[in-house]
Amino acid sequence: MATFLFVLNGGTPNISGFNLSNSGKITAISGSTIALPSTGTSASYLYTQIGFDNSGKWLAVSDLGDNMILTYAVNSGVPSDLQTFASSGPAPFGFIFDARNNLLSVQAANSAVSSYSISHGGMLSPIVEAFNPTSVSACWIVEDQTDDLYTTNPGTNNISSYEDSSNSGNVGWLNASAATGITTIDEGITNDGGFLYALAPGVGIDGYRISGDGTLKMVGTFPAAGITGVSQGLAAW
Repeated sequence: MATFLFVLNGGTPNISGFNLSNSGKITAISGSTIALPSTGTSASYLYTQIGFDNSGKWLAVSDLGDNMILTYAVNSGVPSDLQTFASSGPAPFGFIFDARNNLLSVQAANSAVSSYSISHGGMLSPIVEAFNPTSVSACWIVEDQTDDLYTTNPGTNNISSYEDSSNSGNVGWLNASAATGITTIDEGITNDGGFLYALAPGVGIDGYRISGDGTLKMVGTFPAAGITGVSQGLAAW
């Protein structure tokens, strides 16, 4: 089975695909670079995330500027059949696909998590919109092994928790402030589901133990070389 990697480019925004070889080398795919629809501005951050669904057949892109989510069919590494869907709420930012292939999207403007089912034809259908009553500017989202979700909220310096009941897409919030007093952006959960780490630019990395009920217990803030005020992303394994 072919394996692909796609990049979301800023400036004049586009997406571009690469083949992955068995040895891990990447080569550009001819015809895979596709210009994204105009947002009426040159600000590249208005497109915020790109990701494959669990089948690898559909590529999604969040369009913060136009409050849209885009999907492309990917055949032989070339995107086609662009479809655009209105976000359930304003400013879709980060997203993930859960175990049942529902798309779970964070909305930065109202700090909500919206869920969508995706059909075999790439159509998105809204399921639910879960609002967070106390947080501002939710941007990133991760899910642990027990269907709990966590969003980092730079506007209020906290992390919120939600549950995705049986990976059904029926998202509801658990704790509006599962962790507070931090300045976090991107986040990641370890492969065993035991710990969540959140990037605090200019400070270090905040670490939390994930309890069985989804609550977070801080284990420390860890200063680290290379964590600067312009650090942008974090991944954990």
